[in-house]
Amino acid sequence: MTFKKNIYVSILLFFLVINSINAQQQTTYQKKILEIEKKYVKKMLIGQGKWSQRSEAELFYANAEYLNAVLAIGLMGAPQYIEGFKNEMKQAEKLKTSSDFQREKEEKLKKEKKENEIKQQKKEDAFERTDIGIIKKNIKTAFEKWNQKGEFEKQTDYENRLQNQSQNAFDQICIEQIKSEINNKDYYLNKELLPYNADNEFFNVKFKINNLEWLSKINIPIANAENFKNNWLDLERTINNYDWCFVENTLCPTVITLSDENSKYQFTLSLQNQKEITYSFEDLDIENQYLNNYIFNFNDVRKIEIKIAQDKLAKDSMLIKSYNDKLETYFQNLNNELLTNKYNIDKMVILEYDKITNNKVENAEDNYEESMELLTTNYNSINSRLKIAFDIAYDKVNQLFETKEEFEKYYIQGKEGLLTEIEKRKEKEEEEKIINYFNFNLIFLESMDFKPSDPTKDFTNEKKIRKNILSMINESKKKSYYSRILDFIFEKNKDLNKKWNKDSEYFSNKAELYEAYITDNYKQILKEKK
Repeated sequence: MTFKKNIYVSILLFFLVINSINAQQQTTYQKKILEIEKKYVKKMLIGQGKWSQRSEAELFYANAEYLNAVLAIGLMGAPQYIEGFKNEMKQAEKLKTSSDFQREKEEKLKKEKKENEIKQQKKEDAFERTDIGIIKKNIKTAFEKWNQKGEFEKQTDYENRLQNQSQNAFDQICIEQIKSEINNKDYYLNKELLPYNADNEFFNVKFKINNLEWLSKINIPIANAENFKNNWLDLERTINNYDWCFVENTLCPTVITLSDENSKYQFTLSLQNQKEITYSFEDLDIENQYLNNYIFNFNDVRKIEIKIAQDKLAKDSMLIKSYNDKLETYFQNLNNELLTNKYNIDKMVILEYDKITNNKVENAEDNYEESMELLTTNYNSINSRLKIAFDIAYDKVNQLFETKEEFEKYYIQGKEGLLTEIEKRKEKEEEEKIINYFNFNLIFLESMDFKPSDPTKDFTNEKKIRKNILSMINESKKKSYYSRILDFIFEKNKDLNKKWNKDSEYFSNKAELYEAYITDNYKQILKEKK
């Protein structure tokens, strides 16, 4: 098998280097290749007794791809042709001309170009998955949206907006996207206090965040050092949204603050490969002449935010507040209606809605209508899902309820009450099936021996019924109807009935007597109880 597999792989690799041939521009070499391939396909078909006029016609019109596929598989079943085929193909190499070599060279370059494009794409994809790449992509998406002319925006207003607001808008978008990534970042910070340097009165602290590790130093007077060490684990960590940098394209805090009720200690990142968080507008490939050569630096964020806040306050208006108040009222009303829906047993509500922000003031009315429409859509969607969930729940257990209305009565009480009722009805159905089976086999049950099987007795005919009855009783032990099952068999089975009438005073209930009865030690158990 290994030898055949190796031959097969060798043949496949051989055919993969043969390019598809343009019939209208075939060289002598290409024609020879087709001729050899057709020759060996014909040999194989003749050897298999499959050669006919039809196959001859098909072979005449066959292209290189078809021939390669047939030969790759066919030669496995005709290994005697492999060596001759390889030799003839090798001889055909001598017919290659400059055109053939040029074509092979072009195809090789094309293949290399494709491979380089794939490598570059993988590199770009990997970059886009890093923190620096994610933020860049989000900044580009957000600013492209802001940079577009509004449908109802006059050209002069649009040009004035670009001229007067582009830098503030770009700064604000950069800040929002960077902070968003910082806040959403899942990182684990480990801090370790190293031994105290008593001579120079300082501690070294080792920090590790994800795969980054660094040392920081903190000066603590020797008189306070022991107390500081004892309280080390109780210090609370704080990392604000401003003190961050990039390390190997990953967000990393530059300052970590540890504090308790009385003291606060700051530790600074000290890595050689850390760099500031900056984004050049030129790298985003967006047209906006007012931001040419502009570079956003996150280190300036406090100053930028003060300016943005001042501009925002100046442009804020009661219109925005009015729209948002209306949205909030509508949002609350819809949720109140959802909570009163009798099918809403999980208390589903609309979780959020799009508020109108100050940077959308020009399109406040449109955004308000869109938010209202989306709220209505979400409301209708939840109502629809609630009804569907009810119908699905009913379909699963409809055989347990006489009507849908009866099921609804328990459904609207909540999951706990519904599940309790379903379990109750299932047990009732199970109990009825067991009692019906017992009644159907009542003659057998009346005289059935519940004790362990006696090898001297022949239970061949009754074995299945006896096994079923014992199994049903055993499976009923953890059910609420177990006592009623025992009541039935004690009433119907002559021997059990006799034992209960005679020995019941020695057992707390029928279950205890039954468990003793089905053992080999009933008499001994009874004797001990007496």
